[in-house]
Amino acid sequence: MGQMTVRNIPDPEYAALKRVAASNDRSAEAEVRHLIAQHVNTQGGDGFGSKLVRKYSGIVEQDFQFERNETASDPVSFE
Repeated sequence: MGQMTVRNIPDPEYAALKRVAASNDRSAEAEVRHLIAQHVNTQGGDGFGSKLVRKYSGIVEQDFQFERNETASDPVSFE
């Protein structure tokens, strides 16, 4: 697993990072790992979900809810 040291973080930004981390019940270091993973995993991913997000981004609201049809379908017959 890689390691990194980040130097010269301005005090206001570091204080803000610590506040955000505390609100998420994480250390500042854990918050940075989370932010990096979140950013990297949402930037240009080639997975199906990423393609859908890129294609339909801006068309529907982020919290769009749809109703699922809970009716059971007929079994498939291969005869």
